[in-house]
Formats: sequence, structure tokens, C-alpha cells
Amino acid sequence: MKPLRFTKMQGIGNDFMIVDGLTQDVSMSPSQISQLASRTTGVGFDQLLVVEAPTHPSADFFYRIYNADGTAAGQCGNGARCFAKYVYDKRLNPKRSLTLQTETSRLTTKRLSANEFKVSLEAPQFDPEIIPFKPTGQSHPDGSKWAFEPPGQASVQFGVCNVGNPHA
Repeated sequence: MKPLRFTKMQGIGNDFMIVDGLTQDVSMSPSQISQLASRTTGVGFDQLLVVEAPTHPSADFFYRIYNADGTAAGQCGNGARCFAKYVYDKRLNPKRSLTLQTETSRLTTKRLSANEFKVSLEAPQFDPEIIPFKPTGQSHPDGSKWAFEPPGQASVQFGVCNVGNPHA
């Protein structure tokens, strides 16, 4: 693997490897990303965040996200705050508010201080078809909760939503 300049950051328990795709080639296979994500033999991270040029005129940057297994992710709020701090620290854009474009959404970040950043996400989606979520069990009568029964364990109730990527 070629040398790669990166920064490691964490936000509320998630850790990220952030790379500037504007000044270096960061094309990697899912296998290479997974190797870098390894906590024993690699850098170790939950997600890889790549700074890229926007493809939409209203965005300041394209915010590309990869999970530790190398698969693409649609969104990460904690990652967006770290992404904005990286852009600020590296002086890639002087604006206090940035519009970031992802594969699935657009979001706004705002620098409140040198170490504090706020993210405004799009409205969450709760419709299982939009999330997407394909339930196999029964929902609560109002449709807000679902039940999952792990083998040999008590039933667990949970809700689902999508804020750029699915959450349960």
C-alpha cells in the first residue's frame, strides 16, 4: 500500500481515520480499508472519512464514509463533526458553516469554537420502507417499535430510523 497522510480523531466514542482526497490519491479496495481499520495490525478505526471535492454546486465538500469492513456508509453525525474540525484545522476552507454532501444526504456543520462543532442533519425517516428495514416480526400497534427475539433470550424491543444511514 502506498504511503498515506492521515489524521486520527474521535467523537463521542467513535474513532475515525480522516484523509484528504483533494491532495492525495486515496483510492482503496474494501480489503485495504479493512486492513487499515484493524486495531491490532492497522491504524484502527470505526470509519474512514475522505475529504473530496463536491459534485453539487451548493456543497463545500463531498464527505465520503467507509465502515471498518470497507463498505460504504451513507452518513455519520459524529464523523461529520470530526470532518468539519479536520477541514478547519487543515485550513481547507475558512467558512464557519460548511455544507457537506454525502452519498445519501446533505448536512450543515457549524464551527462554534476551535474544538466545538455542531451538525444539522436532515429530518429522520421512520418509515420502514424508506429506511430500508424489512421486519420479520410484529410491530407495536403504533408502528414505532419492533420486537426481536434472540434464540434462548428474552425479546428485545427497538425502534428504527434513518438519519442518512439506518439506526435501530
